[in-house]
Amino acid sequence: MSNATKHGVKGRVYLTPEQVLLAARQFGCARFVYNHLLNFSQTRYSHNKTKTSPAQRSLELTRMKTALPWLRAVSAPSLQQTGRALDTAYRNWFDSLMGKRPDKVKPPTFKKKANRQSARFARNSFRFKNGVLSLSKIGAILIVWHRRVRGEPSSVVLSRTPAGRYYVSFQVEQPLRVVGPAASHCLAVDIGTKNLLKNRRLARAISDAGFGEFVRRLAYQCKEHGRTLVKVDRFFPSSKLCCIGHQKNAGLQLQDRWTCSSCHTEHQRDENAVVNIFVEGLRILAEGRSVVACGGTGRPKREFRRVPGKQETSSEVCGHAA
Repeated sequence: MSNATKHGVKGRVYLTPEQVLLAARQFGCARFVYNHLLNFSQTRYSHNKTKTSPAQRSLELTRMKTALPWLRAVSAPSLQQTGRALDTAYRNWFDSLMGKRPDKVKPPTFKKKANRQSARFARNSFRFKNGVLSLSKIGAILIVWHRRVRGEPSSVVLSRTPAGRYYVSFQVEQPLRVVGPAASHCLAVDIGTKNLLKNRRLARAISDAGFGEFVRRLAYQCKEHGRTLVKVDRFFPSSKLCCIGHQKNAGLQLQDRWTCSSCHTEHQRDENAVVNIFVEGLRILAEGRSVVACGGTGRPKREFRRVPGKQETSSEVCGHAA
C-alpha cells in the first residue's frame, strides 16, 4: 500500500473588491469555455455521429484562445483544467453506460451563472507559501484557517456559492498515519439494507441511517490511517454460525434465540455475529483477497448459499494494511 494519501482541505476566503471582479472574470471565462466545448462536442455528434476526443477539444480550446483575445486575460492553465473537467464528465458518463461504474451518471450539462461557480488552478498557476495563497491573475487572497494545511497542494479550486461566499479547497498529499495494531481497531456493522427495507416498521429508520454514506466515510478514514477495509460476503452466515463450536443453525429465524447443539453455548445473536464477522474479516485479510481499500470478496462457497429465513446483513471489518 502507498505510504501517502491525498487529503482535502477547504477554507473560506475574503476577496477585495478588485479581486471579486477578477474572480468573476475567471469564472465567466471558465463557464464560457466549458459550455462552448460541450456544444462543440454535441454538434459534431448530432451532425455525423462522431464522438469528440479530448485531444480534439484541446485543439478547439487553442483555437478559441486565438480567436477570442479576451480569454487571455485570465489564467490559461485554469481554462485547460476546465476542458479536462469536461473530459472527466464525459468519461464518467460513458463508463456508467457501459456498466463500468456501480452508479448512474447523467450526461454533461451546460453550466449556469446562477449556480455555484468554480475555477481550478494547477501547480503552475498558484503559489502557496507560509499559509498565503496567490492565484494567477487574481493575486494573494486572505484565507480563514480552521486547521493548518500540511503538505504541498497539487491543485486549488476557487469557488463562489449562489449566496456570494467564496471558498478555496486544496488537494494535499500527506503520509499515512498508523494508529496501532489492526486487532485493536476493528469495526463490524449489521449494512445489507435491501431486504431490511422490506420491513415497513423499520424501513424509514434504516433509510435515515445512511449506511451507504457511512461506508464511504469509513473507507476514507481507513485509507487515511493506512488501513484496509475488507467486505465480508453478504451471504456469510454470521448469526447462524456458532462462534465457538462452528455449528451452523441453518433454520434460524429472526425471532429465535438459540443454543448450539454441538457446544451447548447459549448465543446472543448480535454478539455472536460480531465475533464471526471479526474472525472472517481477519481470515480474508490473511488470504490477501481484499483488492482495494474498500474491496469485496469472491462469491461464497456452496454451503454458504442463502436459505429461507432472515436475510443476513453484509458487514465490514477494518483491518491493518497488508
